[in-house]
Amino acid sequence: MIPTFDVSKNANDMENSSHVVEKLNIVTEFGQMLIECAESANFFRVLLHLKNLGPSAIDAEIRSLDTMLPGNDTDNEGNRLLLHHFLCALEQGLSKKQNFELIQSYLALFLKIHAEYIMKDKKLQAQCMQISKLLGEMWGEFELKFHSSLCVINYLRSIVT
Repeated sequence: MIPTFDVSKNANDMENSSHVVEKLNIVTEFGQMLIECAESANFFRVLLHLKNLGPSAIDAEIRSLDTMLPGNDTDNEGNRLLLHHFLCALEQGLSKKQNFELIQSYLALFLKIHAEYIMKDKKLQAQCMQISKLLGEMWGEFELKFHSSLCVINYLRSIVT
């Protein structure tokens, strides 16, 4: 007796062959947190979670954002909803004017990892431009405060000497 495989399939088997892939949950806990926070438009929890992680864990979380959500890919590039939500979280953190350098480091890592997706997606590009505009405004405020502080320091130094 020679072992052989039954490769004959009917039409129903072909349609049901991908049911396992559809049921896989490829969204991480961090991705779920982003989705939940997006519903309430409050990303404080996301930024606090990242703040409590170490550098390698932050890298892993940001890298996990490029997964496509099952059943939502309406275009060829797929759904980049998690990337959008992460940018919303960064934008919200910047608008609160807290942890500026930390958020900038998250943004730098995000852009380094996901640049190819951003270049393909017009919505992500627009969102990055909005964050860039916000950063420019904030740097203008910082620069003004730095200059006024330097003026005060120079004045006090000239009085003492």
